[in-house]
Amino acid sequence: MAGVVAAELGLPEPASLSWEQVHLTPAGTVALAGLTVISDWLASGMVAPDDFAGTDVDLPTYTELSRARAEDTIARLRWENWRPPSDTSFHGLFGREPRHVQRLVEQAANSVTMPAIVAIEAPTGEGKTKAALQYTATVVRRFGLAGFYLAMPTRATSNQAFAEVQDMVDPQVQVKLLHGTAAEFLAAERRRTRDAEVDELSPSGLGIDEPAGDQDDRAREWFTNRRGLVAPIAVGTVDRLEQVAIRSWFVTLPMVGLSNRVVIVDEIHSYDTYMSTVLDRALRWLGRLGVPVVLLSATLAATRRDELIRQWQSGALNCLPEEVPAGHVVEPDASTAAYPRVTWADPSGATTRSCAPSPLNSGRTIALCRLDDTDLVEQALAWAAAGQSVAVIRGTRRRAESVRAAFERAIANLPAADRPELLFLMGDVADRLEVERRLFALFGRGAHRPASAIVVGTSVLGLSLDLDFDVMASDLAPVDALIQRAGRLHRFRAITRPPVLAITGVTDTRSGPNIGPGIRRVHADWLLLRTWALLRNRTELRLPDEVPDLVDAVYGDPDAVACPPEWSPRVRTAALTLARAATADEMRARTIHLRPPPPRASTSFPYELTFHPKSATQTRKPDGRAKTK
Repeated sequence: MAGVVAAELGLPEPASLSWEQVHLTPAGTVALAGLTVISDWLASGMVAPDDFAGTDVDLPTYTELSRARAEDTIARLRWENWRPPSDTSFHGLFGREPRHVQRLVEQAANSVTMPAIVAIEAPTGEGKTKAALQYTATVVRRFGLAGFYLAMPTRATSNQAFAEVQDMVDPQVQVKLLHGTAAEFLAAERRRTRDAEVDELSPSGLGIDEPAGDQDDRAREWFTNRRGLVAPIAVGTVDRLEQVAIRSWFVTLPMVGLSNRVVIVDEIHSYDTYMSTVLDRALRWLGRLGVPVVLLSATLAATRRDELIRQWQSGALNCLPEEVPAGHVVEPDASTAAYPRVTWADPSGATTRSCAPSPLNSGRTIALCRLDDTDLVEQALAWAAAGQSVAVIRGTRRRAESVRAAFERAIANLPAADRPELLFLMGDVADRLEVERRLFALFGRGAHRPASAIVVGTSVLGLSLDLDFDVMASDLAPVDALIQRAGRLHRFRAITRPPVLAITGVTDTRSGPNIGPGIRRVHADWLLLRTWALLRNRTELRLPDEVPDLVDAVYGDPDAVACPPEWSPRVRTAALTLARAATADEMRARTIHLRPPPPRASTSFPYELTFHPKSATQTRKPDGRAKTK
């Protein structure tokens, strides 16, 4: 039978080939396994039960029918490779001249001659995402890749990036949105735009072999969630990328879905030890599969950047991370290079270049102050009454809900004409989507700003969302998170007077700061202590000049931050607790992630990919709270 099928496909007679000399690489094995699964599942969806060929099939006729069905399926799924325009320069894609860091990235795109990993470090609002998209379009066109996946830290930022990608590509190109509430978001957008989209391929005959006709959950999941992983262009949360590194029944699907594409990872600094351990293994596999990667961050510690690049290069070089030759990861002076900076590395070495920030991000001074929780509502209302837009970021959901209730009571006692608009970025999916749209309308680029408004939310309010406020009151958080949040102050407008960042949720005591309830479950006490020791006596932040020094101080050498001697017992306890938590989180992640890419494929290799399979949903720490890496 194999010979007959080979003849119909125009292939050599199998018996005439030296199969003992055929050796698949790990990448080839992954591709073959993924192709087999996808082909099988697609056939399950496209062929109705009464269309099966039967036992006395006319093979030539059936071959042509199958080929026609396959072509029709690809067309209906819109899985054709993305073809960027011939002009993929920044100006050609976006119609304006690039900023300095965007020009550096453009130079990197024109310089790479093989798959590479690129780290873009630049202030918030500097246009890192557009720079990454321009790099991606150039690399896809030059190397003939299929498309790209843009991985964001949250659903809200994924929704925002989805719109940005749609604006960049041709309207006829389908962009997939992949996260847990993508269907709700897209349904709301279609209702708003009256644009209906029909799923052209639905499953047929699932579960017919089960005793009671039960549906096969794994196959059903393919037709709902997993199929999007194979789309040429997709935007979603970083969880989808992590699935590349988790031992699961269908791990070859995300591997195939990200192969022959560029992978962009935003806010790469913001993931805890558990997620970072999984991401490190994912980068190692992407390097082995020759997948170009772009990393974006405004506040990436130099040690973490080096480790991320080393993981990808170890996969590309087929060695252990510690065996990557010295000088391959970054140039010797990269850690002290000016900021913004761009590093690109391939199996042959690395290059780092720095540049000046854009005029909008140059010489930004942020006024820094401390604000007691008991004074927060009154002070925020005073700022709003003065015509300033105020963002209030609380460290936990409970604290956010509590201060929201306090604002509602206080605002209810004001005359109707003096009441500021109060927005709350939480709640169920429908409410959040509506609030997000309202926020972008009021505080987005070119928005018609309200006369008086207060916005309350948790950390997502200060993470990557393109919003612009006058004042921010934020619970204490690690220094990189505070810098990110400060990036929402006058994000699109020149600073005429320093905007205010007020730190809440912390009061000083002799033995160390008393930090608001719950915050120390979200962030490691070690990082909070070092951040507060660094900032508590300061009255301003100078951005972006101080960003590398502040971040490296908190996340680098333990002696880089001098905490008061009275804090010593708590500091020692916090350091020990952090080390133990990091070890536990790393070990937990290692129990679910794949083994390293093998030097060569073997007969046991496909089995190893699914050995003791875990749920592909284990992308985040089950009790995930304190950031430890």
